[in-house]
Order: sequence, then structure tokens, then C-alpha cells
Amino acid sequence: MTRMRLERAVEVLIHRALDEGFPADKVERLRTIVYAYDAYDVWRLVLGKYPPANVGPMRVRTETGCRPYKVKARKYAPEYQVFLDPFNEMLVKLGRVYENPTSRWVCAAPPVRKRGAGDFRQTVGYKPFNAQTEPMAGLIPNSHVDLENVRGSNDFGFFDYSKGYWQLPLAKECQMLLYVGRSIPNATVQLYKHLLVWIADLLLYAANVDMYLNKLQEMLELTAMFGFKLSVSKSCVNKREVKWCGKVINGEGVKHASERIQALQSMLYPTNAGELQQFLCSTNWMGDSIVDYARLALPLQDTLDKAMAQT
Repeated sequence: MTRMRLERAVEVLIHRALDEGFPADKVERLRTIVYAYDAYDVWRLVLGKYPPANVGPMRVRTETGCRPYKVKARKYAPEYQVFLDPFNEMLVKLGRVYENPTSRWVCAAPPVRKRGAGDFRQTVGYKPFNAQTEPMAGLIPNSHVDLENVRGSNDFGFFDYSKGYWQLPLAKECQMLLYVGRSIPNATVQLYKHLLVWIADLLLYAANVDMYLNKLQEMLELTAMFGFKLSVSKSCVNKREVKWCGKVINGEGVKHASERIQALQSMLYPTNAGELQQFLCSTNWMGDSIVDYARLALPLQDTLDKAMAQT
């Protein structure tokens, strides 16, 4: 029954691509690529009981003299509890986590409401633990630079890992400290042209439909090889226009999403350090489109630095 539902959902992806303008004479090749691997090996509707991705496990090194941390017991709001209880019971049932009443490390798990949905996302407040770990070298992809590579593309696909946070392995010796890991860096995937990665979201792009289909085949091959699962409900196999990191991308170029500009315009002037930090983070996303942004933002950044130094 689950397999049939999954295959029907994959067919919906193909029909949506046709609705978005995908050429009908190419649809059989698209279907062949999407089903090149058993749909059950690549696509998922929900998180299931399958092995973690075939990548190296996350390992964390703590600083010398690191002291265990336990957050005080807290009471969550009823709407949070309605989400937390069944979600964590599911994780235990699937073998993604296990209860450890003797753990010397305990951090809070505050839910965060997902954008545009009534559902929540479980997060973990690792700040006390992160402060006692050795920094790991790595670079966050620069979306402003990466999106320059997308210009001139006309075919796009958007893909989301199915609960990607829970698909990655964690080294045995670190399971007392963390409960999820990741060691396949964005840069590894970013090396392949025609594909951008931001956390668990993948943007596939190409100048024409034939090149796009070739790259889609390569991407699904890598997905199956490493044992990742894609969310069939949050992915699209072909579109002429996509939203990515607050940008609208199509054959004409890249521009800011109108709702993001509107949200920035409606922000109130900051009255404290927290609001100023939020304001600067928001404007920084559009800094590449604001003339002389660095000079304009410098006095505000200096003010924020002074305020933070006093806390």
C-alpha cells in the first residue's frame, strides 16, 4: 500500500512538470530517469525505518576540561507537547534516537513553527555544548556568488531531503553528546556544476531540457549511491521558475522575491540590540542589491558590536 501511494505521488511530480511547461515529447525520458532506480530507493513520503546515508559519520571533539551540561527541567506549552510527544515516539520507534536517562548531557529541544504551515520543526539548543567544542573548518556557501552560475538556465528542479536531519550517521562515541550528525559537506556536492545545495534543499539547473535531464539522471544516481531519500511531497522534477533562498530564478535572470522585499519594508525601526541584529541580518540578504551597502551598514554594525560587548 505504501509503495503504491509513493508511486502515485511520483507520477504527480511528472504531471506537475507537464503543467509547468515540460515538453510532452520528453516526458517518457523523464519518467525513465525518475524510475531508473526503484522509486522506493530514492523517494519517500515520510521518514521510515531504513539505514542512515552511506557517508562518514559526524565526529565532534570537545575542548580540554569540557564539563557536561544539563538544562533544567522545563514545561512546554500544550501545543508544543502535542507535537513533541508523537514526534519523538516516532523517532524512537524508527531507531533514530533512544532514551538515555543517565546521560550527562541534556539540552533543551524547543519546537519552531514552520514557515507557512501549522506544523512544527524540532530543534535542539546546543549553544552550551557548542561553546565547549573545537571549531570545525568549513565554509558556508555564498548564495550571491553561487547564483551567478544559474544565470542563463531555463530548466530547474527543486528537491528536498525527506527529514534530511535524521538521515545522517553519528559516530558512536559522540552519541552521548549529539543525536544527529553530518560529515558530507555542501562543498562535496557543490563541486558538481548544475547543482546548488543549501542545508537540505537542492537546486538543479541547466540551460536546456536535454542537459537538464542528463543532470537529473546524475543527481538521482548519486542520491541512490549514498542512500539519501528525497521528499516526494516537497520536490519538483522540472519548472521554468523557482524560488531559492529568497530569490526568484527563471530564464530571464535572478531577482528578489517580492514578499521578501515587502517584509523588509514593513519592519519597524530597531529599538534594542536584538532588533538591530535581526534588522542587519535581514538587510544583509539583500546587500548585493543595495548600492554601497557595506558603508551604509557599518555604523549600525558598530553600534551592535558595542551593545553586545556590554552584555
